[in-house]
Amino acid sequence: MLEIKVDTSRLEAAMLDFCNASRKGMESVIKKTGGTMVGQLIGVTPPGNQKTLSGENGGITLQAKKMGEANVSSDIKKLFPTTKKKDSDVFGMIDAGYKWRAQNERRYQVAEFAQSVADLKRIHKSAKNPKTGRTRIHGGQNMAVTRSQIRSAYIKSEVKKVGMLAAGWLNAASELNTPSRYIPGWIKRHGAGRGGVEMRKNSGSYSLRIYNNNPWIGIGWEARLKYVVSRGTAALKVATEKELDKRAKAAEQRMGR
Repeated sequence: MLEIKVDTSRLEAAMLDFCNASRKGMESVIKKTGGTMVGQLIGVTPPGNQKTLSGENGGITLQAKKMGEANVSSDIKKLFPTTKKKDSDVFGMIDAGYKWRAQNERRYQVAEFAQSVADLKRIHKSAKNPKTGRTRIHGGQNMAVTRSQIRSAYIKSEVKKVGMLAAGWLNAASELNTPSRYIPGWIKRHGAGRGGVEMRKNSGSYSLRIYNNNPWIGIGWEARLKYVVSRGTAALKVATEKELDKRAKAAEQRMGR
């Protein structure tokens, strides 16, 4: 589990200002703000990023899903060049050191002829970067030649996993009542169970810890978290101004103006 801490002092100050303006309790404000921010965490979790968020509420868009599926397909095609040659010819070419060209890559000498989806799954797993989940090519050592129909079937099964990383926030989203607009079906389909949230109160102060327990979480998370915190801070400031305007108008009405 990756653990990153970012400066939340401005966010905390904005929450306090909103509490004073709205006359709402800090605990309820933390939960509501946390719920929205979890939705935006889902939005910036790969394959999502700042550029694939909707402008209206910061939720993840279908564009991210399509990007994720394209990445999965591309990674698999880089590892597994295909051939129509007879089995005996393929084995002979591998033994002779023939170099095969995979998608968008130079030619590599591969060591294996993958003849089933199970073969592709095993080889693909060994080629994945443990931090990012993306594939790494090591001079053909973790590549194999295969049939196009086998590769297509494997790609079809793997693209269904897109959104699994973001699903690690679903427990926290449930506990903090994150609006459903932040959780599209292609993320919800993976189910919850790999993360959560802890809220603690100590001597009048609160702390909120949100976590995602997926085995790999990707890279660039400090920048992603800073963005979510910054966005949450800005939203609270806007909400505070609206509350102050509302109170000012109510005061004017009471004075008969």
